Amino acid sequence: MTLGLLAAETKQAYSFDLLARGADAVARGGAYLASAESAQPVFQNYAWLGKQFTPRASLTAFRLLDEVGYFAAAYTLGNFSFGVLNAQDNSGYVRDAQNNLGARISYQDTTFYGACGWGRENIGLGTRLKYLSKNYSAVDISASGLALDFSGFYRLSARWQFGAAVNNAVSSGLQWSTDLTEEMPRTYELGGRYSALENLDFYAETTLQKETAQLWRGGVELEAGEFVVLRAGFNQTKDLLLATTFTAGVGLRLDNVSIEYAYNPADDLSGSVTHFFTLSYILLK
Repeated sequence: MTLGLLAAETKQAYSFDLLARGADAVARGGAYLASAESAQPVFQNYAWLGKQFTPRASLTAFRLLDEVGYFAAAYTLGNFSFGVLNAQDNSGYVRDAQNNLGARISYQDTTFYGACGWGRENIGLGTRLKYLSKNYSAVDISASGLALDFSGFYRLSARWQFGAAVNNAVSSGLQWSTDLTEEMPRTYELGGRYSALENLDFYAETTLQKETAQLWRGGVELEAGEFVVLRAGFNQTKDLLLATTFTAGVGLRLDNVSIEYAYNPADDLSGSVTHFFTLSYILLK
């Protein structure tokens, strides 16, 4: 992985933004744009911050079976939300000219987020600033960069809500210590939510990116009582072939505390089964 990274003059950056969206969104196949009920709006549609969120904090932790670990934390107050996403992985070992193994290479990817939103009851806009930092230990290779995202929402009626986002609308690119410049791909997302019943919602979203196949994701959410929420969904990914992953999850809401769980086979994440957990707490309710 490191050798390939050194060999190219420009490269497209991989983003962990999808992983930060929280277990509630992951269980719906990753659909989040039209959902206003978020414990971590900085990682979902931050345009909803225009509705003045009550103070809340959240923590998402998940680990792949091959011991790749991630966590994301967020704090929200009023029109503003802040978050951090950290990912750690084992990237192999240093080898000398005789192909002998040396020190272990650890990879760390950290992104800091700050978002704000403005709007009224039925329409809103948001912006989010990201600072990305990547580092390979033992080989002393690192990178950093800035990017600006935009999002919006529109509530057509009590049954229909829509959301949109432009990720990496403006970016500096990732500047590596090896003089490599990584591109941050601009992506466009559009989604909707239909409330069929008071306790039953359907989600559908699509992602567009230059020179990449159009991808879809969607899901369903059912409030099965006062404290339990059931979710299921699907998510399309494209590497060499187009693949569809089916997801599921459950949420428990107890007063000011909510615990969300999602199961994602995650063929796009090293082929490992992934379990997502998000714990959130609303400080004032």
